[in-house]
This record gives sequence, C-alpha cells and structure tokens, in this order.
Amino acid sequence: MSQNEHKLNINAPVDTSVEREKHGFDVLKDDTIKCADCRRKLIDIIQVKEDEGIIKEIQVQCYCGGSSFIYEIKGHTFMQAAKGVAIVDMPTRVVGNITYITIEVIKT
Repeated sequence: MSQNEHKLNINAPVDTSVEREKHGFDVLKDDTIKCADCRRKLIDIIQVKEDEGIIKEIQVQCYCGGSSFIYEIKGHTFMQAAKGVAIVDMPTRVVGNITYITIEVIKT
C-alpha cells in the first residue's frame, strides 16, 4: 500500500448536531449516493464547507453486485452508511488535489 492509499472501516453514524456544535459548520449539501443498478440508498453524505481545492470522486460498490455512478463533491464532507448497510472497505487514492474513494458496502 502506497503512502497515498489508505484503508478505513467506518460504520459509526455521524450525529450532525453534535458535529455542528463541535466544529461550528453548516450543512451546505445533504445527499445520498444510490446504486445505479438496484437504486438502493448506500451512503449518506453532507458537505460542510466549500473548497474548490478539495475534490472527492466517490464510487460505491453495492452488495447487489452493481455500483453507484461516480459522485463528485468539492469541499469538506462527512459520510456514513445509509440505513440497512455497513461500510466494509474504503480504499482511497490521492492524485494531486483529487481523492478517489471506492466504498464497499454490505447489507446489515
């Protein structure tokens, strides 16, 4: 694994009210990444700060065997598994100012 590639296991839900109070941010965008094949909700994502210098390209591998379309977002974000799924793998790769994230989920 290179220094620009990381593996994370994140399954804890984000309590946005606590995070907002702790970090003093506002929710700028609240969205859900869905499987392009079966349309299940896979990842809840919120953008908390705009920053053109931080770009994330996210693709989620669904437990149905399909995947989401590539989801691009700029700025600081929080992500969590949608209800009924858990994140089992989330390797990342950084190239310049773009972070490529592939998230694998399972049904809970």
